[in-house]
Amino acid sequence: MARILGIDIDRTAVRGVLVKTAFRRVEVERYVKVPLTQSAESLGHTTELHDPFASLVRALGRPPDTVVSSLDGELASLRVVELPLAAAKRAAEVLPFELESLLPFEISDAVLDYQPIETHEGQLRLLAAAVLRERVREHIALFQGGPFEPREVAVGAAALDGLRALCPELTAGRRMIVELCERETNVCALNHGRAAFGRTLSVGTEGLPHRTVELTQGLRQTLAAYRAQGGQQPDVVHIAGKGNIISFGAQLATELGLPVEPLALPGPEESGSSGPSEFVRAAALAGRVANSGKRINLRTGEFTATRAKSDLMSSFNLVAVCALIVLVTAVFSLKVRQSALSSEQSALRKQLRETTQRVFGKAETDPAKVMALITNPTADNPLPRFDAYDALAAISGAVPVDITHEMRHMRVDLSDEKKEGQVELQGSLGSIEQRDVIVSQLEAHGCFKEIQRGRTSPGRSADVLNYQLEAKLSCPGDGVGGKKKRPARSAESADE
Repeated sequence: MARILGIDIDRTAVRGVLVKTAFRRVEVERYVKVPLTQSAESLGHTTELHDPFASLVRALGRPPDTVVSSLDGELASLRVVELPLAAAKRAAEVLPFELESLLPFEISDAVLDYQPIETHEGQLRLLAAAVLRERVREHIALFQGGPFEPREVAVGAAALDGLRALCPELTAGRRMIVELCERETNVCALNHGRAAFGRTLSVGTEGLPHRTVELTQGLRQTLAAYRAQGGQQPDVVHIAGKGNIISFGAQLATELGLPVEPLALPGPEESGSSGPSEFVRAAALAGRVANSGKRINLRTGEFTATRAKSDLMSSFNLVAVCALIVLVTAVFSLKVRQSALSSEQSALRKQLRETTQRVFGKAETDPAKVMALITNPTADNPLPRFDAYDALAAISGAVPVDITHEMRHMRVDLSDEKKEGQVELQGSLGSIEQRDVIVSQLEAHGCFKEIQRGRTSPGRSADVLNYQLEAKLSCPGDGVGGKKKRPARSAESADE
């Protein structure tokens, strides 16, 4: 949980709004106001704020995690700038050239920053801020050495978009916020919660009521300028700040012809009531940190907050630690994977050893040697050297090419060891002499023993003779040598 303090300093008081953020929730913890003495009317030194800051610390209980302040809008130039969408990643480099001809001071003497508004028709619209470096330096000097050095410094009306974190209704449609201050009035146009236009008028509550017409006319001209730059008519105008906002809101509604409503700030969680309207600036500053995305911050370059620099170094250390953790985790994962593969390899080797011992009579774990035993079996190889396929191949080889032979039936019975058995053969050919040629070829084979010539009978035509043969199978020595060539169809039954 982070505690964020938005701090607003004017001629009469120091106002602070402390919010806490946790799990994307933003809640107001406390509103604190510390009046300034008459001698502090023109603030210029840290010592003038020492006692008010000390009172603020006592009221908060403990220092916040982040502090955000803002520079008066009268000291800054806020402009809407359009850039080609292709230049979005180089906006910080291109922006000085776009603003150089629009500013009343040298661009080299200014601090520039921006925040995106929207993309439209291939153009990127930005809300850009330019402030003299000396003004930024003077503002930061108010906090140096104290307990509330701001990490971010916002600018005028552009800071009011931070209210969307506390007032969810501001994220719906088009809204306009009018903040009444003592000497100026800030106007911020919101498009779905994002600042699309900002302007500061040099008339505040001190000029009311005799300068009411001047202020309402200035607001009407501001609305016209916003519309001229492509902005759409706001649905509602929200008014907040100091003075009698109810009375002025009614006059403003008549002048603009738009609904004007007081902006209700959320109160502390335990109070159940709304927050004071005069804290609208401090509340907006506190809410800015809870909003995601790029936002205007004058603490850039030479003005980067010291704590931000240390946080950056801490982030580098955190990244280094995280990288080390990831590396160690990866190494551990690889070791676990290697151990699992090693265990799997040991199990496969054990299975291969048992299988080769059972099949070949010799335990072997080298895959190359096992493959050699399969493809080139030795004489003591217990695998069958003569089976039904070999018998069919031998019979096919015993038939000369000039004899027309038709196999009608073949039966092969082998013993369990597949080394001895019996074969029965029925077929048809041209004559008894051709049958005897086949018998002599089988006798020469060596595996066919005790060949018995069965009965013969006439075939379906006069030149065809049916015959039968029976023989014992027994391969001497190593049996059939060489690599077997098996027929495509089964040799166990070759019935036609």
